Amino acid sequence: MHTLLVSTFVISTFNCMIMKMRLIAFVFLFISLAANAKKPKVAIYYDHYLSATGQPYIETFFSLDPLSVQLKPATQGYLNGGIKIMLLFEQDGAIIAYDKILLQTPDLRDTLTQQPYVLQTSRLALAPGDYTMKIEIVDLYDEAETITLKHDLTVAVNRNQLQASNILILDSYTPTTDIKPGSKWGYTLVPIVPIGTYFIPEQIDKMPFYLEIANADSVLGADEIFIAKYYIFDNTRKVLLNKYASFQKLNAATVNPILNTFAIDKLPSGYYTLTVEVISKDNKTLLTQKLPFYRSNPPADAAEFDLSMVSLDATFVTQLSNRDSLMFYIDCLYPTSTDAERRVATNVMNSNDMALMQRFFLVFWNKRDPLNPELAWQTYKQKVHYTQREFGSKTTPGYRTDMGRVLLQYGQPSTIERSYNDPSNYPWQIWQYDVLESPATPVQNNRMFVFVDQALAGRNYVLIHSTGLGEIQDFKWQYALSRNTNRGQNVDDGSRPDGRDDFGYRVNNNFIIGDHRFWGDR
Repeated sequence: MHTLLVSTFVISTFNCMIMKMRLIAFVFLFISLAANAKKPKVAIYYDHYLSATGQPYIETFFSLDPLSVQLKPATQGYLNGGIKIMLLFEQDGAIIAYDKILLQTPDLRDTLTQQPYVLQTSRLALAPGDYTMKIEIVDLYDEAETITLKHDLTVAVNRNQLQASNILILDSYTPTTDIKPGSKWGYTLVPIVPIGTYFIPEQIDKMPFYLEIANADSVLGADEIFIAKYYIFDNTRKVLLNKYASFQKLNAATVNPILNTFAIDKLPSGYYTLTVEVISKDNKTLLTQKLPFYRSNPPADAAEFDLSMVSLDATFVTQLSNRDSLMFYIDCLYPTSTDAERRVATNVMNSNDMALMQRFFLVFWNKRDPLNPELAWQTYKQKVHYTQREFGSKTTPGYRTDMGRVLLQYGQPSTIERSYNDPSNYPWQIWQYDVLESPATPVQNNRMFVFVDQALAGRNYVLIHSTGLGEIQDFKWQYALSRNTNRGQNVDDGSRPDGRDDFGYRVNNNFIIGDHRFWGDR
């Protein structure tokens, strides 16, 4: 039995702080076994919960892509497979709790049709304390290779603090009288185990969600009334969507489960946050829990941009009567647009219909600022003019350059480091953002963009690498900076600690990057 190379292994831990105490932690693991012909894909999600009597337990969800495992013939020409999972919780070297799980695929007729993920749940009671979670995963039909994972966690119970589990988006839920893993408070829950940020496609028209509020009885008083308010926040427009908002009154208990559903068939494509707030009877917000998600819904996008019903009367867009200027204005919206808006803008410009373009332009800025859309446009227009002055040329407008696009999409960087005369490098700039956010991406922390001017034109800096989501990534970006590359250096060489300064001085030891040693460490 060997430990297998993990080709994709991401651990994200989110700690919420309320009243200076740590709340529930969420961990997501995505595993791909690289050595097999098949590469099993497993998503693992766990969270802390309390029983009705205040006893803590860990619930762990395992979700498997059926087409990612070794499959063998079953009955009547079907195929099936699966994985075996050993879940252990250790404390000071001793096994405190464990579970053995067999996660099997359904019988599959073929391997060409996409199949729904298979779900299995484990529930183990754990006393407060520090633990090491160990997970061993074996392909059911390829036991020669094993993958092992290890993760440290703390189970903490503070009955004097209001706490909440993470919000879990569900595939479905049904009433039940069974008491087993996956069933809670009279319902069997089938969660969507997230792989990174939740993505809700257009085929899903309802979004059930679940979370638990703990310790309300000891914090507020037994049976004391409080309110759970939940809503969807539009991260692009920075507004709460009243259409997707509701609340319920609850009587404080050791555990107060919250199970609700939003109909999202008319929710357009975009980046949103599902938010749950716990509010006292005197209208004080006691706790807030948030869950970001993406929504893709082209039919709703088309309805939102039903431009035939938009009136232009007494609006600022009537002043935009020059066709070329209006085309330019719409084109320069790309960096600050959502993916849906980009699709609509392309169709509108291709139509060459002046009135249609004006209506789109009005709808776009009404979404940004319904009270003063013209001011929102003028503010953005000044930024476009700035990119033209700083980065534009006679052949390329500033907003279409890499630097101009990044500036318009994400705003001014927190830090810029420039080098125009490294001994062996082309001129370069590194932009660092403490917080990175745009209409088309989630909030990210500490991201950087690397630009290089290989043409030595002074303004023609090209983006060659970024740690931002959806941006170009090249973990050997130092080669693009080096003038020595054109003198026969092997671009397939891996990085090595004794050769870092081949690429110059500041690029490997600068304020933003620091001393990262190897390119792969990025």
